Amino acid sequence: MAEEKQIVLTGQQLMNAYRQEESKLQALQQRMQQLNGLLMEANIAEDAVNEIKKAAKNEKIIVDLGAGTYVEAALDGNNGFKTGLAGTILQNSDSKGALEYLKKQKDMLQGEISGIAKEHEKTIASLNEIASWLQAGENQARKELAEKHRHGD
Repeated sequence: MAEEKQIVLTGQQLMNAYRQEESKLQALQQRMQQLNGLLMEANIAEDAVNEIKKAAKNEKIIVDLGAGTYVEAALDGNNGFKTGLAGTILQNSDSKGALEYLKKQKDMLQGEISGIAKEHEKTIASLNEIASWLQAGENQARKELAEKHRHGD
């Protein structure tokens, strides 16, 4: 039979552990927001590729350059795309290749989001557990203080 060991932590140690878990939770939430933003960007790109596939050559489109700036452009064709290999290295791709590239991106992001969601749940469980230990310690301290006052110490 395994021997149970008792670990004694001070209130300060528990508070430090709680703060660490809170910090971890905040970092996980920020990363989740980033990943969801990238996923939304991939979905928008996928929609754009599908719309461009339907467009005629020389059809005029509006291109978002960012920061509220747009430019009107004419399509040279509807099947020439560039997809990223690494960093700023691009490769030519047709619409099918561009859509496959985006699907891989989305699958990778979904996997990372899923992993972070699991870590998020574990961190919340740890926070709840530490909070219950803190509450139990506070209750015990109050009980001991009340006992001390009752006996006139």
